[in-house]
Amino acid sequence: MLWSGRERAEAAWNESKNVRLCSLFILAARQLARLESLGQPIELADLFIGCAALGRGMTLVTWNVEHFRRIEGLRVVTPREILG
Repeated sequence: MLWSGRERAEAAWNESKNVRLCSLFILAARQLARLESLGQPIELADLFIGCAALGRGMTLVTWNVEHFRRIEGLRVVTPREILG
């Protein structure tokens, strides 16, 4: 079967989404294992939000700074810090 350019592009896009999703799960698993070994449980929603930001090199802006600062390597700031 010959693939058109559009089909190849869609297949490549889907593959890149799968790789990013796997990277997120691996990063989250490592962070979760580290936090659990330290006796610091974290809500799964917070874990995935933080790891999504971390994996993309983004700063997380939240009022819930203490929860997210436990995620190693994640930059966390409050809205007040952004607005001055």
